[in-house]
Amino acid sequence: MSDIKEELNYYKADEFLDKYMKGEMNIHHSIQLKNRTQTTIYHVSFLHHLLHLCKTTNTNLLTMLNKFKEKIETFVTRLVKENFYIRTYIESIIKEWSLILEPENIFNSMNETFDYDEFINHNKIYNELIGGMKGLEQAVQNKEYALDGDIKDTLLLLYTNCTDCKEKINMHIQKLIHITSELEPTYNYLLLDLSNKAKPNYLEMVDEANRNSTVFSRLLNTSSDRDIPKHINTIFLNYIMIINMLKKEYHFIITTLKTINKNLEQRYISLDGLMKGLNLKNQPNDTLDDISTDSDFDSDLEDSVEDSASSNKAPDSSSVLDSDSASVLSSTTESSFF
Repeated sequence: MSDIKEELNYYKADEFLDKYMKGEMNIHHSIQLKNRTQTTIYHVSFLHHLLHLCKTTNTNLLTMLNKFKEKIETFVTRLVKENFYIRTYIESIIKEWSLILEPENIFNSMNETFDYDEFINHNKIYNELIGGMKGLEQAVQNKEYALDGDIKDTLLLLYTNCTDCKEKINMHIQKLIHITSELEPTYNYLLLDLSNKAKPNYLEMVDEANRNSTVFSRLLNTSSDRDIPKHINTIFLNYIMIINMLKKEYHFIITTLKTINKNLEQRYISLDGLMKGLNLKNQPNDTLDDISTDSDFDSDLEDSVEDSASSNKAPDSSSVLDSDSASVLSSTTESSFF
């Protein structure tokens, strides 16, 4: 079935997003797509189509969702500024909630985002660290270290990279938590209310404005009821759904980074034990050659590796992304995961 769906006539990215931005399509509803021979109609979900666009445009899901969010915000803000009737009706709903708020400020002003490439980079670095540690452990077990004068340099490099990676991941986890907490619209209840107000509600405001206005004011007012989107309520509904999808994607990234960080902590403890056992911590770089000539190095290294392995065995790296959500929410970067 998945092979068949690859042969459907999908919307282009801009056309697809514009239809949801204008309320012409509803995220809740399935999308009807014909196959390329125009003989069969298939029904696909919004997420399926969005992931297809991510794949064909080489864009990750997080970036696509943020782009969608910004497009809706820009479109609605323009409608509010340019159409008197839309602005006046939204003002009336704001008053019903006893809020002091300008209609163009119904969305949050915070547009901070997270660079998805950082997430992929952390996966790559983690993979390299795991590979380097396994290579080091294998070298010790096979007693190949005696032939490698740079083994202590390798250990120091792994320890430094592990420490640096842990610090960056912790920093990004805190940033992601902040973004997620700020992502929830301040006036979510207002947006939800507007998602229940269809075009006929706005037209009532048009009739009232026409009854109360003078001929002169009507001449000055260039707004038209034709400029009110037919499914204006769907625009707000789609926006609320996009926010929720963004939060889910951010939570997925946070959870994955926390899992990586937990595994790194266990690897760090192992490396730290080796560093202490070999007296390498806080050693200046220019003394490495002298340390490497120590006659007790071979036995110290074997003892340190055995002690660290027995007390701090880390889980296999393949366990980090065993979540079902990884294949769905981030299928566009599937090859980047370990």
